[in-house]
Amino acid sequence: MLSPSNFLLLFLITMLPTFLPTSSLLPRTLSSLRRPFTLNTKPYTVGINGYICSGKSTFSNFLAKKPGVKYINADRLATYPNGSTAYTSIINAFGTDIIDDKGEIDRIKLGSIVFSSTSSMSKLESIIWPECEIKIDEIMGGCDGGVVLLEAAVLDKAGWDRKYCDITVTLKSSEGLRVKRLVERNEMSENEAKMRVEGQRGKVKEGEVLVVNDGGREELEEEVERIWMGIMEEIN
Repeated sequence: MLSPSNFLLLFLITMLPTFLPTSSLLPRTLSSLRRPFTLNTKPYTVGINGYICSGKSTFSNFLAKKPGVKYINADRLATYPNGSTAYTSIINAFGTDIIDDKGEIDRIKLGSIVFSSTSSMSKLESIIWPECEIKIDEIMGGCDGGVVLLEAAVLDKAGWDRKYCDITVTLKSSEGLRVKRLVERNEMSENEAKMRVEGQRGKVKEGEVLVVNDGGREELEEEVERIWMGIMEEIN
């Protein structure tokens, strides 16, 4: 099994010369791994974080197709259906104006509130994070070996990178491209999209591996292959 320092050397020797200019993977020092991997440490957990609309889920979905990989999307665990404890807490905190015509919380309306106010975001996080962490613990506890992908926009902010991850991969793209993607995905105005993108500046802690996703799906998939090769060298 390769040591973290040898894993870094593997990245430098085998990957750096072939990087594409539009989608580059920049290896970081792996000596800072939160939980040094051994054969008795299972599963091997890869954290995925990054900026809004940087391609985190697309990257994760590519990697999740690999054999023996369990994919946990923490954002999808952050549910608050009508009748749940989280639902009641959110309505009490933000009012009934965020309820849609089906009686559920409108995520876009809620997002417009929390993304424009640091205090509102902190309030929502204090409601959602504890419940998400319980669900992550349950899923992780049921994993017997293999590789786990833990995707979370708030991976570092919530402390989940330190609690769960052996290594973190961070996705980023140019601000202009992320604004364009956000407008198309959420059907919001360009000004609102710019506010959300600019609001993340300096707030994402980059992991040991950085993927710049300014190219297309094919280029991103090639980066996934390179990273997967490195993971396999590390755990075998």
